[in-house]
Amino acid sequence: MGLGTPALQYSEQVTWVEPDCFTYGLLLDYLCKNGRCRRVIESQRLTDLMEHVGVRPSAFSYTPLMYGYCLTGRMDEAKKVFDGMVSIDLSPDEVTYNTLLHCCWKAGRDLQLNIVTFTIMIGALLKGDRKEDAMDLFASISAYGLVLNIETYRLMAENLIEGSLEEFDGLFAAMEKSCTVPDSYYMLNSLVRRLLRRGDISSAGAYLYKLDEKNFSIEASTASMLISLFSREEYQNQAKSLPEKYCFLNGSNK
Repeated sequence: MGLGTPALQYSEQVTWVEPDCFTYGLLLDYLCKNGRCRRVIESQRLTDLMEHVGVRPSAFSYTPLMYGYCLTGRMDEAKKVFDGMVSIDLSPDEVTYNTLLHCCWKAGRDLQLNIVTFTIMIGALLKGDRKEDAMDLFASISAYGLVLNIETYRLMAENLIEGSLEEFDGLFAAMEKSCTVPDSYYMLNSLVRRLLRRGDISSAGAYLYKLDEKNFSIEASTASMLISLFSREEYQNQAKSLPEKYCFLNGSNK
């Protein structure tokens, strides 16, 4: 193949050691970060070598190559690398998305870096059960000078509701701080209903207190669920964890 650097020549010549995907990824990262066109071409040859010897690339392998093309102004080639990842069912990670978006932005390409773009990507990551990547991407939005909107908050909230209440509390506090609160009434009601479905009465009560603090009423569907749940004897004693106005539920089956 005639790869130009000693490291790459060595990777071809050593037969008693089989480099894995991580090893190739480190080489690619080294070659691509200096922004020299010749090195990027060598990196492309290295990915070809990986395929030739049967080493399946990963996002860790492709992202440096994409970054190298971006640094040398070859955005079309970078896009081809991204499309190539997708074509072999490799899932781009948060670093891959950020690399492509950032380089396109710096190059002045006609790419709409708006909150809708990020919301779509976050939704795709969440659907792929990649919650941590979605949260990292969510956290990076402000670095692009963008303002989070209610749709992005709602998307994250709907997924955090199923997990850690601490994470949801943090998200809700951030939403209030940014004054994105018009729909907090609906979000809090939605959270209360989900907690009630899970039988987590104590946590549901905590969020009913939040509704009261904001002078929000509960929705009809939330009230209906409360009445239905506390008509069951096993939940009667737990009504005391709710705000005082709901004490009537303690005798709702009598």
